[in-house]
Amino acid sequence: MLALIAAVVSLAVLTPLAVAKRRLGEQISSRALQGDGALSGIGAATGFLALAGLVLYDALGWWWADRVAALVIAAIAAAQAWRTAPRGTVIAGALGAVSPPVAAPGPRLPPVGDRE
Repeated sequence: MLALIAAVVSLAVLTPLAVAKRRLGEQISSRALQGDGALSGIGAATGFLALAGLVLYDALGWWWADRVAALVIAAIAAAQAWRTAPRGTVIAGALGAVSPPVAAPGPRLPPVGDRE
């Protein structure tokens, strides 16, 4: 029963929140806010598919419905990551093809024992 309540609440709260964040992120050209909106949308989709899995299990005895729902959520998350992230960072960065940026050297501190 608690899982059902959590799924309904997350669906009801996260859906409008995701839409608002994505819309505002596009208006102010904020990729971070667009990504946060995508994350909220994934949470809403998780709530919906959890509800669907629970209903299918209860009504039809489909014990595997929640596993299929998890695969669907993974596909949605991957698609949103691909859409939101700048090109060359999601796949190439995960494979190590993109080298990390080199920071300018900062001031060198003396070893801990030599400080006064």
